[in-house]
Amino acid sequence: MMQLVEQGKLDLDVDVSRYLDFPINPGPSNAPITLRNLATHTAGFEESLHDFGSDKSGKLPYGLRDYLLRNQPHRFAAPGKALAYSNYGIAMIGYIVQRVSGEPFAYYVQHHIFTPLGMTHSTFVQPLPSGFSATIGYKTTEAPDTGFEGVTAVPAGGLSSTAADMAIFGQMLLNHGTLNGAKILEPSSVVTLFTPQFTPAPGVNPWNLGFYTERRNGIDFIGHGGDLIACHSRLWLDPTHNLVIFISYNSEKSEGVAREELFQAFVDRYLPGSTTHPAYVKLSAKELAPYTGEYLTSRRAESTKFRLFGISDMRKIEATKDGDLTISTAKDFHGHLMNFHPIGNDSFYEDQTQNTLHFERDAHGAISGYATPSHSDRAPFAERTLVLVPLACLSLLTILAACIAPIVRLFRRVFQSNRIAIAPQPGTIWLTRPLQLAAFACLAVIAYILFLLTHFAEISNFYQIGHLDNYFVLQNVLTFIALLAIILGVISGIMTLRKQLRFITKLKFALVTLACLYLSWFFLCFHFIGSAHRCINATPAAAHLKIPPREFSVIPFGNAPFDYPSCRNPHHSLRHCPNRSLPRASLP
Repeated sequence: MMQLVEQGKLDLDVDVSRYLDFPINPGPSNAPITLRNLATHTAGFEESLHDFGSDKSGKLPYGLRDYLLRNQPHRFAAPGKALAYSNYGIAMIGYIVQRVSGEPFAYYVQHHIFTPLGMTHSTFVQPLPSGFSATIGYKTTEAPDTGFEGVTAVPAGGLSSTAADMAIFGQMLLNHGTLNGAKILEPSSVVTLFTPQFTPAPGVNPWNLGFYTERRNGIDFIGHGGDLIACHSRLWLDPTHNLVIFISYNSEKSEGVAREELFQAFVDRYLPGSTTHPAYVKLSAKELAPYTGEYLTSRRAESTKFRLFGISDMRKIEATKDGDLTISTAKDFHGHLMNFHPIGNDSFYEDQTQNTLHFERDAHGAISGYATPSHSDRAPFAERTLVLVPLACLSLLTILAACIAPIVRLFRRVFQSNRIAIAPQPGTIWLTRPLQLAAFACLAVIAYILFLLTHFAEISNFYQIGHLDNYFVLQNVLTFIALLAIILGVISGIMTLRKQLRFITKLKFALVTLACLYLSWFFLCFHFIGSAHRCINATPAAAHLKIPPREFSVIPFGNAPFDYPSCRNPHHSLRHCPNRSLPRASLP
């Protein structure tokens, strides 16, 4: 992107629509999105999981343009106002590079970055071209390997590389855009990449252009991390000490602890610097109460079937007896909750990570969310755990009982025909057929959702969520039938409640009717009937891209070629992983 900015072909601050051949969904205030918004994840896009990646072979289901057309997210905020990490936004930058340069993204990077720098073990081509082989990733030592984790949003996570190549890339940036006679960027462009562009809140680590800053021991480390299912990596650049740090793993459990623990230990050992924390203030339990509660990350899908996934990532903030705050998702390397100490002005500081957390207030002065380098919003009342879980469980138990009762009666009629029938008490009746039908329909929808979740747990299907579209169509049909049945059941239940019946019978009808009503709200709120993605209608792309031959070189090591490592990152702009068979080598 910055190379094309230098050539005058791109502008960071104009409407990106001028570079695209398809429309962008209108958002709040319908303000235009810029490249600077996309590069700082402030375009206001929701999360997008559909058509995420490949099966284990690494073959992508769609090209970059088709991916963007099939999956443009809803815009929940005006550009530049809210931070929500977006692979879609980064993929859009890559497509703009592709459109403006006339070269497919993978080949543009190959010709204008990798080849000039001698990064011969790096490629964005998926599956890997001849001469490359991917390291094997694992969820656990018992589970099968994850295969090649291909990413359809190629620019946002399609890089396969080695630690040695990433060291070259980092050195080029630290050397102001030039390395070994190869000039990749102007020094002013590197300054722009490293300069904070968006600060989520006072004292919070800022986002640069594409990179983010992590402060430790008074040093600003600039870089980016990457995570897939098995492969996890992170790159840090320290301009002060001219230092490149690159860490990569090929195991799922490394995501939460290993990278950060190694990084912190390295920096604390060799660059201890200043570890003075801000002055803490004392807050009473009453003063801490407004900050407590449940929060949802801004990186969530509110308008598609994946809205329910956001609930699984709920962050619960509680006050401690010592006057600090804890976040359920913020734990140290031993799994213990970390304490955030109050430092005044709605800000809190954590010693181990040396990060600041800042709470935001709405127009009425109420706490509406909090910012770290990411952002979280206070959960709506109906979606809070103490409200959602009890009501959902009670509703499910009620309709389950309503479904079991007629089955038990049928069993007795068939297999216990000689059993003496007991006459019901006056004013007692069974549930009406419409209510029974509504209960069975609700149960069928829930059972089907559980079936779908088992598919999401599989590696190949997780990456190919778009390949589950037929399942989603059936979900829509089942939910539609359930909603019709609920309407009939609720009408029947209300009419029955108007009759002269025993209290226990009225209570039964009331509970089943209310359970059906609540589940209908649940189905509609979490888009059980609806789309898993948002498609855009656009004319076919003009066939103007220059597709050069695949020019990749393989550097031998002794008498055998390198076994080139590869890794994928759905969440971030870099992803790499090591190969256990790679020979050890010193970084340049």
